[in-house]
Amino acid sequence: MLRYTYSNPNDNIVFLQKIMSKINNLVIECEMWAVGSLMLVPKYNGDYPPSGESNCNEIAFNFMKRVERERIAYVSFEDIQRIFQDTECIREGVFICFPKLTHYNYDFFPVADVENVEELQHPFALVEVRVIDGDILEILSKEQSTIEQIREMLDILNDQ
Repeated sequence: MLRYTYSNPNDNIVFLQKIMSKINNLVIECEMWAVGSLMLVPKYNGDYPPSGESNCNEIAFNFMKRVERERIAYVSFEDIQRIFQDTECIREGVFICFPKLTHYNYDFFPVADVENVEELQHPFALVEVRVIDGDILEILSKEQSTIEQIREMLDILNDQ
């Protein structure tokens, strides 16, 4: 397991985008992501658009409500990227990467703050990313090489 503390929990979305992109590139078998226990702050687009018409989609807010209602949501990496583009920061959440041909399990409810932090929450999970309080990031993987490559990336980001 890799545990990392991010310095600015109110502006963590770009950092999380880099981490998730790296994981998506490393884990080739990743087909879908399960998202649970999600609390995020959507980007503020203003109260009243100058044109008088609002075409704001509220992608992040609607997705958070979906996770709240269903307790789990299965999405592609492209969907996660769209959600992140409409997000200011993530306060809490768990993102679990599953391989191809894994059936959606709606009896599985992943949480970010778990008792056994050293274990993946699902036996078929390839990678699990937990965000706790916006600043604590825990990354688990079945492959130690994935953790090492992410650790190297974090070292590079810290040096910049």
